[in-house]
Amino acid sequence: MDFGPATFIKAEQVHEAHALETEAFSPDEAESLETFQRRQTEAPELFIGLYEEGTTNLIAFICSTRSAGPTWTTQSMKTHLPLGECVCIHSVVVAKQHRKKGIARKLLSFYETHLLTLNPKPSKIVFVCKENIIDFYKYLGYSYLGPSSEVYGSARWFSMEKLL
Repeated sequence: MDFGPATFIKAEQVHEAHALETEAFSPDEAESLETFQRRQTEAPELFIGLYEEGTTNLIAFICSTRSAGPTWTTQSMKTHLPLGECVCIHSVVVAKQHRKKGIARKLLSFYETHLLTLNPKPSKIVFVCKENIIDFYKYLGYSYLGPSSEVYGSARWFSMEKLL
């Protein structure tokens, strides 16, 4: 499958990303459309999508904010500090029918390169993930920090980071 270049999610495209979010996460984990709209407004440079080649079909996205703290926290989900040292990834989502095709790997690689162009450059990426994808992120060079003390929905979450 071919896909176009990664691009910033525009305000009028946020609903498409939110639809993928609600497919990927349980109701107690998925963010609200209002939260997505706020993040796109506050941190548009950290909300990036990938579209199917030659179409307007969003197939994957990454949504983040910046934080001053050294780790991902529930508070970092609610605030964006434009000069924060950490990029806190909130969602990496690939449409169900496009998973296991290397799309998340390619999107994350693009995203990491993009982060190095920001001013100020963040020092690291932090996030939490579910246990079944820890090895995927470790393969991409992220460090496993252990179980997260944060509670978000009913799932158990695990802390990851990557120094930039």
